[in-house]
Order: sequence, then structure tokens, then C-alpha cells
Amino acid sequence: MLRVAPLLLIVLLAACDAADPVTDPPPETQPDDVTAPLLVQSPFATVDLDGSVLGLEPDGGLFGGRALGYHPTDFSPFSASRSGVWLGGTQDGMTRSSIVYWESNFTTDCGDGPTGVFALDADTTYTDTEAWPRDLGAPTEADGSPRVYGDQMLWGSFCSEANPFAGGEGQWAGRYADPLRGLRMNVAAYRYRRADLAGAVFVRYEVTNEGSAPISDLRVGTFSDTESPGPYENVGYAAYGKDAVGFDSATGLSYVYQLPFTDDDGITNSSTWVSGTTFLDLPLLSHRILRRYTWQDPEGFGQGPASATEAVRALDGLSYAGDPMIDPTTGQPSRFAFDDDPFGQTGWLDGRDEDGVFVGADVRQLLSAGPVALGAGETLAFTVVWVTADAGPTSFDSYRAVQRLLSTVRAERSLWDFTSTGT
Repeated sequence: MLRVAPLLLIVLLAACDAADPVTDPPPETQPDDVTAPLLVQSPFATVDLDGSVLGLEPDGGLFGGRALGYHPTDFSPFSASRSGVWLGGTQDGMTRSSIVYWESNFTTDCGDGPTGVFALDADTTYTDTEAWPRDLGAPTEADGSPRVYGDQMLWGSFCSEANPFAGGEGQWAGRYADPLRGLRMNVAAYRYRRADLAGAVFVRYEVTNEGSAPISDLRVGTFSDTESPGPYENVGYAAYGKDAVGFDSATGLSYVYQLPFTDDDGITNSSTWVSGTTFLDLPLLSHRILRRYTWQDPEGFGQGPASATEAVRALDGLSYAGDPMIDPTTGQPSRFAFDDDPFGQTGWLDGRDEDGVFVGADVRQLLSAGPVALGAGETLAFTVVWVTADAGPTSFDSYRAVQRLLSTVRAERSLWDFTSTGT
């Protein structure tokens, strides 16, 4: 698509106004196509989201919002300091997992393609596209040029391997030691410039089993360390860690929010921001507690897994010991945590202490889907969407705006369902 710069429009209009009435104005001229070389970027690639950032790292992790020094009071449609996919299941009779957490089982250094990631814009014609890894499943137009999902896209191709941290000690030991074998994961993170989609970011995953061993019961999770843009006025980073997580069972949305409160210093939360994420095309399996009140939850739900078995239990909505979550309002097991009404202050809610007082936390999310079978040579494609709003005057208004945006995204499948429109 060709765009005319605003300054050029002003100059042309002024020329028309000053022209002799009986003389035709000079014809408008269009700028040349924007061209650029297609470059592999490392250690990460980013796109600008109207002043905030979305980045893709060569280990499959995504980041945005506060990262790269962005102030937490800035609005960003992608507000995670770290996010990525969790995959786990049974392969060759063994429980295995490949996850993006603080480190990762994934890498672009696979020996058969670029050791980095790409940032592309739909308004740019790319030259020297020999580096575009078509043979690895990179989205490609009929003429062989890169296909850009949306208007801005980050793309990378990753393979699964054991992480060096597997040889460490303590909580790191074993976390990345038993990866799923033969996995290829292509990631496309993209957004549209449409005004009504300003709060939406899409992440399309294509997971291919390139090995000979099928995965009989693959679970798929999306993990996020979501950061709010700050609940207080004029205090910047002092606002860090005052969030809570909710889940809407009707729409499958896992969301982070803040509720009005005043701390011990008399500083009042003024944020109405809400940000959520969900799968657009997979059946949900669980929404699990990852943190609650403290760094290490004594009930076995806090922080990260220590092994592939614990990662799969987490994807199933269980504690790392294999125990179910218990809804305190019913006393019954549940796979979906915090599925009640934080805005009406009823039901099972996150971020409350033993006395029911909202304390908030530096939250984590893990929403999972499946299980599905992935045979040798088969590919599973799915899309995760992020929807964010700061609509005010209350968090509930932002929550309703987020749900409206999610409804728009689900209804307009051409935004994310590319199964019938090529690769």
C-alpha cells in the first residue's frame, strides 16, 4: 500500500489554492515505493506499536510494554515483560516438555536456517530476499516475496533442544532437560494499524513434529509475565507489582487488572487498565495459578516447574505435586482459577490475603489448551491474541472494552485464520 506523507499533502493543497483558476493544477505525484533489504536481526527484533514496543527473541520469547526502558505508565497493546509458549506431552513413552520461561528450550540456531528473527512491514518492498527461509515454512506470497500478516510482523523459526540450564542446581535443574524431540516452531507476532484494533496483538504459532515419534497428548500453554502500566499517579516504578489475574469462562479470556485501593502511605491507585489473552482456535484445558502473594507459593503453585513432569501438571491445571486447585468458595476442585467477578467483588478472586484484603502481586499467567495428538510430520497451527484497553473511568469499563475488542477479533476471522488463504 502506498502512503502520501502529510507534509506532501499540505504542499500540494497549497499549490492548488494558489493556481490560476483557469489553469489546471499540477498533477499529484506519488512517492516511490518504500524498499529495504530483508535482514536477519539478532539478538532480537522489534516493531514500534505507536510508541511502545513488541519484541521477539531468538529463543521464542516475546516482550513488550515496559521492556527496553519504556515507562510503566505508557499504554501498550502488549504488556508482557516475558511471554511464550509451553508445550508438553508423552513422546516415546516419556513425559517431555519444551517451554519458554525465563530461559527456553527453543533456539533459532538449528543448523538449517537463520540464527535470528525478522521484522517486516506490509508497506515495504523487500530486496535481497534470499535470506527469507521459505523452506522452513516462512509465510510467502505467490511471487516468492515475504508475506506479512497484518501491517507489522515479527517472524522466526525455532527448534526444540535441551537448555544448558538443565545441568544446573536447585530449581533450575531439570526444567529444560527433557524437551520434546524433533519439534519445529514458527512464530509470527503481528498487529494491524486499524484504529479499532489498536489494542490487539496476534501471535500465530505453527508447531511441526519433524521427528519420527508421535506426541499422543500434546498440551499447549501460553505463559506471560504481564506488567500493568502503573496504578499510582506520579510515582512511576513504585507502582510495580500491584496486579491481579482473572478468568472469564464465557469468553476464555485470562486477564490482568487492578482495583481501586489506597496503600499504607495514602497513595491511591488511579489505573483502569485491563489486558487479556486467549487462544482463538483451540479448546481450553486450564487457567492455572502461577503466583499468589509470595515468590514461592507454599501450596505448590508458585514460580516455575522443576521438570517436564511438573510442566505438564501445570498445563493440566494441577499443582507441581499433581494436586488439583480448590475453589475456596465451593470447596471443589477446579481447572480454572479466579473465574468469578472481581469488579463486583464476589467469588474466587486473585490478590487477596487471608482477610480478603486486596494486596495484588507481580502476577504470572498460564492458560492452556488441548490435549491434541501430533503425529510424525504433522503441524498444529494456532493463534493467541492479546487485547488491551485503558478506557476508564473504571477498570470495569476497560474490561468491557477488552471484551468488545475480543468479540470483534473472533467475528472477523480473516484477521487471524489463514488456513484458506495460503501460507
